[in-house]
Amino acid sequence: MILEEKRAFFDRLAKSWDSAQDLHLIRRRLKEGLEELQVGESEIVLDLGSGTGNLSECLLSRLGNEGRVLAVDISLGMHFEAAKKFKDPRLLRICGDGLFLPVKDGSLKRVICFSSWPHFSHPKGVIREINRVLAPGGFLHIWHLISRERVNLIHSQAGWPIEKDLLIPAGELAQMLSQEGFSVLETRDEPDRYMVSGVKS
Repeated sequence: MILEEKRAFFDRLAKSWDSAQDLHLIRRRLKEGLEELQVGESEIVLDLGSGTGNLSECLLSRLGNEGRVLAVDISLGMHFEAAKKFKDPRLLRICGDGLFLPVKDGSLKRVICFSSWPHFSHPKGVIREINRVLAPGGFLHIWHLISRERVNLIHSQAGWPIEKDLLIPAGELAQMLSQEGFSVLETRDEPDRYMVSGVKS
């Protein structure tokens, strides 16, 4: 199955993932972005496709004692690398995918898919599952810190099984969110940022 092949792919990459990136720059831009999104200190946030935990770590630095982060990723290797970097009682790590989230209906304030969206093979199903776990008025953000063209070039050159995990134009993704019950708040498809944000109606 493609999910198992992707899990094995990311398990292999996990140890070298952070060394291939400018973590200082990524953390700075993530913190700036979370400020723009006005993430509240008591929110329960799902980091979907959490990888080595860079977004989770920035979320925890912003949240207060009542805030919580659920970090969901298919790769145990990624979770293991994240756990070596930091631990926090406000964080719950879950090995799973976006189609079957072990979360109660309407229990979350916000879902963020950071640098993970193209890897979901059934995006409409994932959007429906996110809709289920969000409370009314809850937010969904699909976010990259590089351009769509750059994302797609990296994936197309990476080989199987992610070579066809391509990011669609932000306008098309916004339309998909609208069809699944979200009101679109923001659509950006820029050289240094891709962001589609919606709120559950």
